[in-house]
Amino acid sequence: MDQTFQKIATGDYVVPIKDACIHDGEYAESYQLGYYIFDYAMKVPNEKLGGVRNGDLIIITGKSGEGKTTFMQNIALKMNNNTLPCLFFSYEVTPDNIYAKFKQMGFSDEGVIFAPKKIITGNTKWIKEKIIEAKEKYYVKNVFIDHIDFLSSADTKNTDQLRMRLKNITQELKEIALDQEVIIFLVAHVKKVEGREVEMQDISESSGIYQLADFVFSVARRKDTDENGETICLDEGKIKLLKNRLTGQQPYMKFTLKDNIIYQMKG
Repeated sequence: MDQTFQKIATGDYVVPIKDACIHDGEYAESYQLGYYIFDYAMKVPNEKLGGVRNGDLIIITGKSGEGKTTFMQNIALKMNNNTLPCLFFSYEVTPDNIYAKFKQMGFSDEGVIFAPKKIITGNTKWIKEKIIEAKEKYYVKNVFIDHIDFLSSADTKNTDQLRMRLKNITQELKEIALDQEVIIFLVAHVKKVEGREVEMQDISESSGIYQLADFVFSVARRKDTDENGETICLDEGKIKLLKNRLTGQQPYMKFTLKDNIIYQMKG
């Protein structure tokens, strides 16, 4: 082999793959979500439980009002309990309301959940700047963004086509996750779905969103009708792993909801 290709790269040289590795080809450390059924489905050989890893992009989807943000906050709280600092971008709800919900769920001021003091923009360039700031100040590992419809691409040649714009945004977030060695959770809505469970292809406007994701979760609540015939969401439902790039396993979990805490149901 040419001597040029035998040295360990310090730049962007092409080298034997083992020389491009940082951890000698070992899987990156996993960080558990806190739900056994999903963490087990994310494990690799020699792990008791798996989880998400640096560079992962996780999409949380489902119909409007059925628990996507609540599921995201539950994950953040469980990771916070494991002293994994989290950064929360909320574009629909004020910091006061997000904080109130976290407190209702048992979060204390001693926790390690952070947020920008003010949401300036949804541009991915600004989001990356805040992630870098949060890493330097607070060693943030997990980033939660609610939701993609409020975001814009850092690409100055941004397209007017919504489908391509969402794909560009998703690709930029994936690149940020890899470059900054963080884990990004992103909420994405689905188009109108009636009479069946949500599938990945139902994510609004862009197949690029789920194609670029490492994991995709759907959240759905059971429905009933009240005395006036109006549809209401019950405090129980199902979370399903729709895409699992790591192992391919796609388990689901039935849950109940109390004080915004998601509890796994047996059976």
